[in-house]
Amino acid sequence: MGEMNDTEAVKYLAAFLSGKLPDWSEQSQQVTQATLVTCMDGRLNPLMRPFRHVIRTAGAMIEPVEGSVGLAIDSTAVTFLATHGDCLAYRVAIEYLATSFAGKIADPDVVRIMNQSDTKTLLRYINTQRPLNALPDPSDQQALAELAISYVIQWTSRNRNEKRRRIGLFIDLKATLSTRVQAWVVSYDHLSGQDLADFLSMHGMTTQLVVTHVLIAPRTISALR
Repeated sequence: MGEMNDTEAVKYLAAFLSGKLPDWSEQSQQVTQATLVTCMDGRLNPLMRPFRHVIRTAGAMIEPVEGSVGLAIDSTAVTFLATHGDCLAYRVAIEYLATSFAGKIADPDVVRIMNQSDTKTLLRYINTQRPLNALPDPSDQQALAELAISYVIQWTSRNRNEKRRRIGLFIDLKATLSTRVQAWVVSYDHLSGQDLADFLSMHGMTTQLVVTHVLIAPRTISALR
């Protein structure tokens, strides 16, 4: 798979956001250009089209599957990382950490889930972002979204020696399946916020797509409804 320049990558991103990428059935693996790393939540299934590789973990944590991600990046031109709102993994992890900090014993099912090797990564990540005595309320969707967005930005901006393009997304996923899903672009390589919006505009993304899909102030996320 050849490299994508900035303009080509932005064009691919724009096609994804506007729903104009061809269906998987219309492409062979040889011409499918993107890898998607996302959460294992089944409500994200509509995002599966049309990627050559799809890697799913609890909370969209990369670290437990870095080997698989590396193989995928080697064979595709761009990698999407998509976390989402209303994420059960984040909520349960915060409940587990808060309960442990309070010296209490969490529900046995929660303990079992959080002691898995992959979900321990989520616990470590949250603990690097918030001290245990300042964890958000598990029902605070804005706080959970901020954590997820921060993870996307951190992952897409590190290890810049890699040649493949990285695009970070945050999916505004509501608790009800009937609500339209909104995809927000929160990071593109090392960019975020207004710098990201300017970069995408400069490389050919339409004003409407930028206004609709680029989260200008990822820490504020006031646009999330």
